[in-house]
Amino acid sequence: MARLPILKTRTTELIGLTTDGRKLLWSTGEVQPIDAFETTDGGRWIKSGHYVIDWEGHAITVHCGNMCDGQVSLQFMCGKMSSDAVPRAFVEPMLPGVVVRDPEAEADILVRIRQLTKDLQQRRDVPHRQRGRI
Repeated sequence: MARLPILKTRTTELIGLTTDGRKLLWSTGEVQPIDAFETTDGGRWIKSGHYVIDWEGHAITVHCGNMCDGQVSLQFMCGKMSSDAVPRAFVEPMLPGVVVRDPEAEADILVRIRQLTKDLQQRRDVPHRQRGRI
């Protein structure tokens, strides 16, 4: 697995891009400078996560993941929920940084997702929706 050199991170605003081209504050976080994706499996697969890319002269936060055909899925934060398939060779030169994962924030997100799932289940499990037993 390719490892990135440890470089100094900096706290910055993470800006997303709406479908109509407006820039919005998505979050704040630590960004580590990089010039290439971290890879696994001999370089074919990138490490999925949030990255900052230089998009038309602006630092925009995106989520990058793997596609089966070797392309990168690119999803703009604050934009539509769908992702676009983009050649890795197109995206990689635009990478000034990767958003450093915050384990506390990720744990908090998982707790919230579990609570939302539980709330949804309770909302649906009411007498007027029952249809018998198996």
